[in-house]
Amino acid sequence: VDSAMMRIIKADPHFQGAPQPAKDQIIATTRELEKKLRQVNRDLQEANQQRMRLEKARQAEIDARKVVKQKLAKLVDLALKEGGLKNASHCPHGQYWNTGLARCWTDGYALLQTKRWVEGRRTVKSETRSKCMAVDQNGELWKDWCSTDPSAPNRTDKEIRFKIGRDGTVRTPGGKCLGLDDKAQNTGKFAQVLALNCSGAATQKWKFDSRGRFVASNGLCITQLGSTALKNTNLKPDVLRLADCEKWDRQKPYDWTPLFGTPDYRAQGPKKLPDTLMLRYRGNCINGGIPYNAQPTLDKCDTNNAHQMLAVSFVDDKHFVIASRTSHYCLTAQPGTEEGLVPVVNTPCLDSENQQFFLDEPWKYGTRIKSRQTGLCLTAGGGDNYWRPGAPLAQHTCGYTPEVHGGRQWFRVDSIDKIPSFTPPPKKQPTQVSQAEILENLRAAYLYQTVLIQPAGRFGFRFRANEVRQAGKPSKTKLAMTAQKDWYTMFQIVPGRTNQAGTVSLQSIGRSRPGGGVGSPRNNPRCLNNSVRNQEHFLAINNKETRGGRFLHVRKAEISNTFNRDATFRIVPSLDGVPGRISLVSVIPGREWPYIVTNQNNLIFMSQGSPAAALSLVKTANPFKSWCGQ
Repeated sequence: VDSAMMRIIKADPHFQGAPQPAKDQIIATTRELEKKLRQVNRDLQEANQQRMRLEKARQAEIDARKVVKQKLAKLVDLALKEGGLKNASHCPHGQYWNTGLARCWTDGYALLQTKRWVEGRRTVKSETRSKCMAVDQNGELWKDWCSTDPSAPNRTDKEIRFKIGRDGTVRTPGGKCLGLDDKAQNTGKFAQVLALNCSGAATQKWKFDSRGRFVASNGLCITQLGSTALKNTNLKPDVLRLADCEKWDRQKPYDWTPLFGTPDYRAQGPKKLPDTLMLRYRGNCINGGIPYNAQPTLDKCDTNNAHQMLAVSFVDDKHFVIASRTSHYCLTAQPGTEEGLVPVVNTPCLDSENQQFFLDEPWKYGTRIKSRQTGLCLTAGGGDNYWRPGAPLAQHTCGYTPEVHGGRQWFRVDSIDKIPSFTPPPKKQPTQVSQAEILENLRAAYLYQTVLIQPAGRFGFRFRANEVRQAGKPSKTKLAMTAQKDWYTMFQIVPGRTNQAGTVSLQSIGRSRPGGGVGSPRNNPRCLNNSVRNQEHFLAINNKETRGGRFLHVRKAEISNTFNRDATFRIVPSLDGVPGRISLVSVIPGREWPYIVTNQNNLIFMSQGSPAAALSLVKTANPFKSWCGQ
């Protein structure tokens, strides 16, 4: 079929009067032009679709930035006011911290959750609006929110823990069993399910079938009946009752999903860990009741000193987090090498890998406690005074022999029956917080995060450690502005190499993996293969001043005070006053320049004066986990 253009050409008198060879040439040329025109149209459509995808990606990045900003603000606020997120140290004896459910829990119990939500006669399923079976103080069962945390936006004051027994009973922690009142006239359809004293009666036995339904001995199922289903009765609506298992009032009954979360692994394995414990080395015990980001000490053991009381929570069947019963902070392993003692500090509990430990092989002198991230063991520090009270807690290469630091790593676990009473220190109000504390909490919000460094006012651009090294300078790489997003634009924020309080260093992810592919564990500076740690590269200012400032490079780590100083910065609130932004300030005396500019080649330059002082540190996926093959 001829196109509209072809029909117009064939209808032209000049075309009709032309010889046949000319007509064939005109038709061939026209078809070739139409073909090119169709390709141009397809290219335009693809360009338009690409533009829409870029706009969508830009909006997604803006939304992600807002989420990161909110999370960082919440983390800073918690570190400043509350002493950390909730963890095992908040759980009473008889309960454990269920990492999977993120709450204090009793082993063997489960949340009975339903994702089916009934609105009038319409039944929908929703992940965000799910509710759980709950029992109130009167023993009546309801469908209520799945959280008992007072700080949660949606919470319940009812009991939401249930244990499904092999004998068919469903028990509450208070010793009650779900069942039907035998004294009631109706134990069949529409009968109310209650929490009663356990009697072993048939009306207290349930079958939990493969579809997630609780089926009574009479073949009816537990569900919630509203006023519509009970409109011709005088029964109380919305409490849980029995109804037909297939459908009631043209709606299907509820399916219940038991959520157990993480079991109580403390009682498993070669070493049983109690509700509250003390970790003792010789006659000294770890004191975790210390300020934020301080290094715990080993003080003389005292069972009346609540600051020496610790609690643990397992993230899986091997790794656990150690939290203080008083400060509610967790022991956090600082990154380091096998050379020398590496500090351990107190930070808010986030269940991150630098807060996870595991028990090494027990010995007659005790057991060693090993960091999951660094592969080092908790060690009594303090030089020759390691055995005296007040010695700092550190980490070092694990060793069986008593020589050097190996003999300082054998801790004994003392079980504590109950937590002694103590008076917590008064919480500081924001007006009482010093500038140093504000800066330290700002630093804590970014510490150990993998980020993209983005300059303010240049959306879509970020710092990049170029893989092309400078001629004659194999230990340096250019730091440039780019619109790319790859391994070389990722930096991990670690404690400052000068060990000054409140400082950070920025390690390049792309440059810290020597050769090889991304999936090669040997190229990961944080894996247990410590031989690659000498390949770490850090963002650092050039040691030579040029035109009133210094260029920023990514340089291979050196064992020198000069390099450590060049690669150490402070994170301060943005000088433009915009929330969520920061400025980087060098720690070199007289060179505390927060201003970041670029030259004509897009290289990064740090100088004394420029309007572009603000940066955004955008959290990105941490690649270390996949690099280690874990």
